[in-house]
Amino acid sequence: MNTQEGQQSDLEGGLRFKAGIPVILLIIMVLITNILSRSILSPLLIRVETSFDISHGPAAQLFLYISVGYSIAMLLSGFVSSKLTHRGSILLCSIVMSIGLAVMAAAPSIEVMRVGVFIMGAGSGLYPPSGIATITALIHKRDWQKALSLHEIGPHFGMVLAPLYANFMLTNSTWRGTLAVLSGIVLIVGLLFFLLIKAGNFKGEAPTFKALLPLFQEPNFWILMLFFGLGLASIQGIYLLVPTFLVSEAGFSLQAANRIFGISRFLPIVGLLTAGLVMDRIGVRRAVMVTVCGAGLAILLMGILKGPFLVIAVFLQPAIGALFFPAGLAALATVGPARSRNVSVSMVLPVSALIGTGLIPAFIGYMGDIVSFTAGFLITGGIMMLLSFLSLVLRTGSS
Repeated sequence: MNTQEGQQSDLEGGLRFKAGIPVILLIIMVLITNILSRSILSPLLIRVETSFDISHGPAAQLFLYISVGYSIAMLLSGFVSSKLTHRGSILLCSIVMSIGLAVMAAAPSIEVMRVGVFIMGAGSGLYPPSGIATITALIHKRDWQKALSLHEIGPHFGMVLAPLYANFMLTNSTWRGTLAVLSGIVLIVGLLFFLLIKAGNFKGEAPTFKALLPLFQEPNFWILMLFFGLGLASIQGIYLLVPTFLVSEAGFSLQAANRIFGISRFLPIVGLLTAGLVMDRIGVRRAVMVTVCGAGLAILLMGILKGPFLVIAVFLQPAIGALFFPAGLAALATVGPARSRNVSVSMVLPVSALIGTGLIPAFIGYMGDIVSFTAGFLITGGIMMLLSFLSLVLRTGSS
């Protein structure tokens, strides 16, 4: 892969999906460590609460700090990639995340912990615009949904690994040791990516007024911002609090909760392997409605069901929500001119992340303190089901 291939692929039509698989898989390695780092607090949250002597509410607020750092960094990511190239931005993502994890591991107080999670979240926010821009520049437009479906397996592998990695490390170490080792892993994977991959060796566009104006004038831009927030809530925001909910309200042990939690993330991976073909048949608008409404229903059922039926709902909820993202990312890639593709991602995802992985987990954690997690799930699931019908006004190239 020569250094100009990523830059020229749009002009030449891009690689077909099969030819681009090796490069996509190597990019996914970075994405897996990114999501693993952002998710690792979830299976460790009860230990962190005990260590700092805090309740569910303040502990859940740590996810809001991650999301704020993530959102700010993503808003600024266009300036970074316009100087460093997308390839350089992805390396910087791993370096900053590694630093944040190290600060978290050594944090003597909850205040320092908040600084660490903010830094880690900021590093994570540098990846999505550059990762998506690299793949959509590399792959032919006809194969975007297939390529992005494969790419979206990465987050779910990261979410599968988080509780499994936590359970493995906690048998021989503390939550601090778990974060310290992960800090080293993230840095090594980032360096391997930079040394082995030449794709993405072109500069992004900074989010100037000239680049933003065409995006702001498109109704799809604003609609997709809302739907990505709902989608992120369905697969990440709820996910972050499931182990704590299963232990504190559903009567599961921490080991059992993390095991259920980890295994549940395999279903989204299976679904994403066929998502590209399914989306081609039913269209973006139907896919958005079905997946957001279905994920909302599964969240609502998590607040109602008990025992084995609750476990089924925990399994179904992320599997349904995950199917939104290949269609959503493909639709987002068509918003604005090709040269501004990283800008559209860097504008939509920060607000979406703040809602889906920051405010919603913080709200559910707050409900866990004053009422119950169950009440938080019922309210969140019901609202998602209602908002899914806004997909009727989404304008896409398909039904």
